[in-house]
Amino acid sequence: MKKRKILLLPMLLALLLTGCDKGGESQTSQGGGGTTSQTGGGTTSQGGETSSSTDFFVDNGYTKTKGWPTALIGEFLSRNGITDTIPELSNVNTLYYATSEDPANYDYFSLAIPGSDRSSEYKNKLTGAGYTIKPIDAAFAGVSRNETIGVTLGYLKNYEGAPDALYILFVPNTPDSFGLHLFEEVRGWPTEVITSYLRRVGVTETLPALPNVTKSYYASMMSDGEEMLGVFVPGGDRSEEYGEVLTANGFMSTMGMYFNPEMTIIVFDNYLAKSDYSIIEGTLFIIMASANAE
Repeated sequence: MKKRKILLLPMLLALLLTGCDKGGESQTSQGGGGTTSQTGGGTTSQGGETSSSTDFFVDNGYTKTKGWPTALIGEFLSRNGITDTIPELSNVNTLYYATSEDPANYDYFSLAIPGSDRSSEYKNKLTGAGYTIKPIDAAFAGVSRNETIGVTLGYLKNYEGAPDALYILFVPNTPDSFGLHLFEEVRGWPTEVITSYLRRVGVTETLPALPNVTKSYYASMMSDGEEMLGVFVPGGDRSEEYGEVLTANGFMSTMGMYFNPEMTIIVFDNYLAKSDYSIIEGTLFIIMASANAE
């Protein structure tokens, strides 16, 4: 297979909406902190925020702010040359944000809004602003009117210590992006899709299926002029299981990647765990194939 750069795909970040690098200074706005009441879980403010929520978000790289961070989002759009707009969610008291410390390498703007589930409300806001939005398992994903912004949003509830909150992630929709809006649902393991991809790039070898898959999602992407295929299987960690399937079919493993004997197919994976507070738990498999083995 032709030597190529193995990319940490933006798709992974689009699924992992916490653990982001802390970026920028806290933005403040006029308007108050609201009334508070004492509960068994700590001090609770309007919107469902607790003192433990603050600790959690700050520990995971978010900065606390009051109201919608219009100016910071404007900076994010400006530095990426994006003219599409990001609609505001109204009546937000406390909000947490995180953005890239290295936007030249990969940029994002992540929001966490503790409290009740407002995902449908914000989905409607996005649709009204010209975004194309579709459900992807437990989340929503889409692109802006001119396809310059990718967005993923979802509500996390009762997730292993994470406060109940609406998580929203915006990323520049560049040619190398691998956003959730690209994914299509299929029943079971997408054998026909994978086979079609392999034949399209001139590979005659086959890729074994992961058994016992009820549904999966797939999408193709181009990177440096070469096509790759992503397969996402929601649920628990299937990485080790599929590794065993591949090695049983003659694949070799090195540095977390699997190669077939002909060196025409590479597979690597990433488990998006609940402990990472991903909107969608599951395993993402990246399939890279080329008939030109080296």
